[in-house]
Amino acid sequence: MRDFNYNFVDRNFLKKYFFSFIISVFCLLYIFIKMRIQNKKILASILFVLISFVCSAQGVEPPPPSPPPPPGLPIDGSLPILIILALAFGVYRKAKSVKNSQA
Repeated sequence: MRDFNYNFVDRNFLKKYFFSFIISVFCLLYIFIKMRIQNKKILASILFVLISFVCSAQGVEPPPPSPPPPPGLPIDGSLPILIILALAFGVYRKAKSVKNSQA
């Protein structure tokens, strides 16, 4: 009876790519040993840049959804009435200020 799930690593993946990984590591080590110092620096720089591209290509979680907009009152239909009321109030305040300045 198993208590844990040990299938977090796919064994077919390991069988398929393990030997190619080992061979590529040995090839790179052989090439790196036979190179001159200047070529080693160039190869190290190229590998550093490629690794940084791989690291930046990792998936990022999408941002959380934005909240719904707040409920508002539409002023499209009553806009002319609102403008007339604002003009009437402006005339009333101007007349009141003129009357107070004369008294």
